[in-house]
Amino acid sequence: KLGLDLDVHLGAGPLYMETDVFWNYLWVFAEHKISELKAAAVARSAAARKGHQTREDAINEMDWEKGGEFKDRGEKHRAKTSVMSALEQSTQKQIGKAEDILSSIVSDLREKGLQEEYVLSAETKQMLAVTKAMITSVSLLITQ
Repeated sequence: KLGLDLDVHLGAGPLYMETDVFWNYLWVFAEHKISELKAAAVARSAAARKGHQTREDAINEMDWEKGGEFKDRGEKHRAKTSVMSALEQSTQKQIGKAEDILSSIVSDLREKGLQEEYVLSAETKQMLAVTKAMITSVSLLITQ
């Protein structure tokens, strides 16, 4: 008798103890079930990738539009982190390369309607405003 209140000497118990056919079948059955679970996991993963690719393709086919604000700070933070990570990887964190890439991106987006002033820092915006005011003042003086 085992600790599970099972008597292996009753019914087919002795047969299970004397032959390994049942154990081999149990092992093959378990391997088959594991293979089925793995195949199902691979299928779910492929479906998820396909869904992601379909959404990505749909976005790639869209035209740029004005759009709006992020729905919350978390969404904006995740987008910024994603862009920063891609920039760090593609430039090996070299500022010169980052400047080149970001300048190209701004130029490309300007053709799609981006207002360049919106991507400048507050300090640079102020400096640009002062410079424009100075040019305007000098132009008025020259024309008078």
